[in-house]
Amino acid sequence: MFLEDVIMSLATNTDVVKRSDTNYLGHRAFEVLSARKTSAMTLPELCTLLNAPARSIQRGFKKIYGTSPLDYHSIYRLNCVRNYLMQNATEQGELTALSRYYGFNHLGRFSKHYKELFGVLPSQDKASSNASDRLARAN
Repeated sequence: MFLEDVIMSLATNTDVVKRSDTNYLGHRAFEVLSARKTSAMTLPELCTLLNAPARSIQRGFKKIYGTSPLDYHSIYRLNCVRNYLMQNATEQGELTALSRYYGFNHLGRFSKHYKELFGVLPSQDKASSNASDRLARAN
């Protein structure tokens, strides 16, 4: 929340970013989204934090990063889950807690998006991570 507080303290009600500053908005949106990995963010929240119109934020972000801000944020959080799974042995119930920690509240959609991005279900990534951990300990 610290980053959000800083952004809000810099912006005043009359301090609306011009529509032509889409590159700036794209970069700022990236910074805000990257700092907030443990919960989903809505476009209205992002607009409020950046004190800018949704379309300008979306246009600037897509121009720079090739995707929408919310799609990027979802992919970023999915990568955070995967990195955790690859680095840590997890128990069965931990996968649910981990997905919720990163802001995925609908487990079916989480698994579907995870598989679309990585080609395997999160439970399969966990299993292969645990297997490699066991193999490393055996040697």
